[in-house]
Amino acid sequence: MDRTPPSATPAITPPVRFATFVTGAIVAVAGLTILTGWWFHIDPFKSIVSGAAPIKPNVGAAFFLCGAALVFLPFRRFATWVGGVVTTLGLVVLILGLATLLEFFLNADFGFDRWPVFSRSASLVATTAWRTHPVTALTFLLMAGALVAHAKLVPLSGRAPLVAGLSSAVVLIGLLPLVGWLMEILAGPQWNFLGMSKSGLVAALSFIFLGAGSLAALYAEQRLHWALGRWTTVAFAFSILLTAITIAGAFNFTRRMLETQEWVNHRNGVLQRVQECVTDAADLASSERVYVITGEERLVRDRAQQSDALRKKIAEVRQLTADNPNQTRNLDQLKPLIAQNLGWQEQVIAARREQGPSIAAAMIATGRGIELSEQILKTFQQMQAEEYRLLGKDRQTVQAAAVETFSLLPIGVFISVSVLSVCVFFLNSGVWRQTQSEEEIRQLNQDLEQRVARRTVELEAANKELEAFSYSVSHDLRAPLRAVDGFSQAVVEDYGPQLPEEARHYLETIRDGARRMGALIDDLLTFSRLSRLPLSRRSISTEAMVHDALNELGFPREGRQVEMRIADLPPSLGDSALLKQVWLNLLSNALKYTGPRNPAIIEVGCTRKNGQGENVFLVRDNGTGFDMRYADKLFGVFQRLHRAEEFEGTGVGLAIVQRIVHRHGGRVWAEAALDQGATFYFTLEGEHKA
Repeated sequence: MDRTPPSATPAITPPVRFATFVTGAIVAVAGLTILTGWWFHIDPFKSIVSGAAPIKPNVGAAFFLCGAALVFLPFRRFATWVGGVVTTLGLVVLILGLATLLEFFLNADFGFDRWPVFSRSASLVATTAWRTHPVTALTFLLMAGALVAHAKLVPLSGRAPLVAGLSSAVVLIGLLPLVGWLMEILAGPQWNFLGMSKSGLVAALSFIFLGAGSLAALYAEQRLHWALGRWTTVAFAFSILLTAITIAGAFNFTRRMLETQEWVNHRNGVLQRVQECVTDAADLASSERVYVITGEERLVRDRAQQSDALRKKIAEVRQLTADNPNQTRNLDQLKPLIAQNLGWQEQVIAARREQGPSIAAAMIATGRGIELSEQILKTFQQMQAEEYRLLGKDRQTVQAAAVETFSLLPIGVFISVSVLSVCVFFLNSGVWRQTQSEEEIRQLNQDLEQRVARRTVELEAANKELEAFSYSVSHDLRAPLRAVDGFSQAVVEDYGPQLPEEARHYLETIRDGARRMGALIDDLLTFSRLSRLPLSRRSISTEAMVHDALNELGFPREGRQVEMRIADLPPSLGDSALLKQVWLNLLSNALKYTGPRNPAIIEVGCTRKNGQGENVFLVRDNGTGFDMRYADKLFGVFQRLHRAEEFEGTGVGLAIVQRIVHRHGGRVWAEAALDQGATFYFTLEGEHKA
């Protein structure tokens, strides 16, 4: 630790010192209030803001420790032990943040998230979701680093920029979501670019107070110096803020697009169920009329099962549309109509069976059945119209979000590049002119012009590509991801040596997230193209295709004990490229979900349905399996039965399998038990025993 003689220590400005004390006290009181709520089961104290979700106890503890450290910080010069207290508090917060991140990345539960309430709220702990968001943990790490640097554990030459940089980052992390939340109140939910709710208000304000209090302490010690001019500083700050808002806008766009896609899938599911109900009702009416004409009992033998199936599908539609009062009213009208129509049909059938065709024909001639059928069809059409209306609104939402984002991204990028270019020019012609020659300045300007020209060319190319994009969900996601990845890389390449290690790590994390989202988009595009690609059917060696798929997956994998059992497989009739994708996805899933098994056992085989007829191909494993109650969600887009932290993936692979199999006129299904493995089956059209 460096020791400055008392006579050389600058006097702390009382008002600024008091500001550090007040901001720290506010945050410490907020943290203590949260802990008190958990200790004594006072629900309003847990969230502080009425109607918000409870704040986790370890977050409250971290706020208390950080706030207490700021309370002590202004008095460090009056007693040597104060610096030790600030350092200790900062290190505790540092350990807490690292432990929370460790839990997150290892997908483990070591109890760090709930340690402040172990002894007081054990029963409550068992029923609450405790995982702290990694961004919150990272922000506490930044604040802990600033506190430790304040306590003179960092050399004097690097202390001020380190504290200033970390504290400013904490303020910005708290400020951005707060601005988005306020914009939502003023202009609508589409402007809440980070999706913050009222539940995050306390955390956002606390981070702003902590960062501001730390900067105030640095300013009070007269160590917060700034060499840049006022307007250059303002321009830099504006450019950084605009870049952050642009990235946040891209994030918000992606979130809204995914949410809308879920609703689009929901609407399509409802429409599919309604259409199935229309078909089933028409089949029942048709079988009744044909029976009256022919008198063949086989035509009405399964009517009870068909009627039950129709009622079950109507019940599913009611469940899917429970949030829509219009559809509830339609279903309330439909229920008695269905009952009356089925009852009338049974009367006609009974009359035909007992009194002959003339009596049944006379009943049909009254038009009662036709009238009921028309009313039922009209109600079904009203339900379909309602879903198409909502589907249209969803598409309008997507288009509006696309227009907003496609306007925000180019404008934000152009303004940011322009402001940064002007700022760098003034820096080069001002500050750097004192250590450098005119030739160096000229070279820097040339490099700057080349970078600006290169960026301009890239932006022009990007704009041309944007004009060519369709308004489909998957395609619209690509532009913001390229902006996030590209400009993050540009910042790393152009300003990497000037950034702290944490900042470079954050930028690489942003790029990694963009690449993972890119993989998801590729899967979505593959999924969307499957309905348009022409099929080239031919006879294919299934065994060779399975072995090719295993080779492509890198099997056998070093370090894993996998027993692969491949039975004799008959040839397949279909498109070789698409069917290979089916085997790739199914075998990849089997290898992935048997990761915890030693040895892992994977079987590939083919059986006969009921001993005859079509071939049924299967992939069986002894992996983690799944609960069959959720099997209906298995082949849906984005439907995952395991958390992303447990097993990587995009949630599109099985949907691709289903679409390929359906295009081949086949079926796909699965059987499994939790922690006892799973078996996936599929058939293909024309796969019959010779």
